[in-house]
Parts: sequence; structure tokens; C-alpha cells
Amino acid sequence: MPMYRGLTKALKHEGYQERRDLFGAPYDFRMAADGLEQGQPGPGTGGFTGPHLSRLRLSAQTGYYADLKQLIEHAVEINSSRLATLVAHSQGALVALYFMAKQPSRRLPSSAALRK
Repeated sequence: MPMYRGLTKALKHEGYQERRDLFGAPYDFRMAADGLEQGQPGPGTGGFTGPHLSRLRLSAQTGYYADLKQLIEHAVEINSSRLATLVAHSQGALVALYFMAKQPSRRLPSSAALRK
């Protein structure tokens, strides 16, 4: 996604590495947040791909949110169980909020804080 190249470049400059602690998860912006659960991605989603994103494939059987959850769990696992940070823009923030609202509640460590 061209609009994220600057952010991706800045994160890499700070030491982040693709497929280690920097992943992308684009979605089909034409679909409502609840429509992404249905397991039939539109042409805009084709998988978590792009020159600066991970190469994980979006599964038509499970839907976007199941694959996003799997991507986050994978990222946490390969990074010594460090908490994941989701960064979203525009309607993506609503998609992220919808996703998080559907997850089972977990207590965060007392050191966890919201960042702007």
C-alpha cells in the first residue's frame, strides 16, 4: 500500500523487520467491518501482500478476522510473547475496533498503557 511506505520506512529505520516484528494486514475497504468475517474476501484483499508487507495469505475459508488473529498470535509468539501493537488509519481503525471487540477479554499486565 503506497500510503504506508513512509511509515514502513520509518519503522524499519527504528529497527523493525518485515515478517519478524512488522506485518501488514490490508483489507477490502469496500466491505463493512462485519462483512469481513464471512470468509469470502473481495478482490482488494487477495492476501496480506505487498512489497513492504508480510506474505501471509488470506484464507477464503476462515475470513479476514480469523486470519488477522492468527497473524497477531504468530507475531507475538516469534517475539517472545511481547504485546502486539495495531496501527490503523481511517476506516481501518473501525475494522481494528470491531476485531478487538470480538476477542475474549484478557487482562493486560499493569505496565500496559495506551499510546498515542
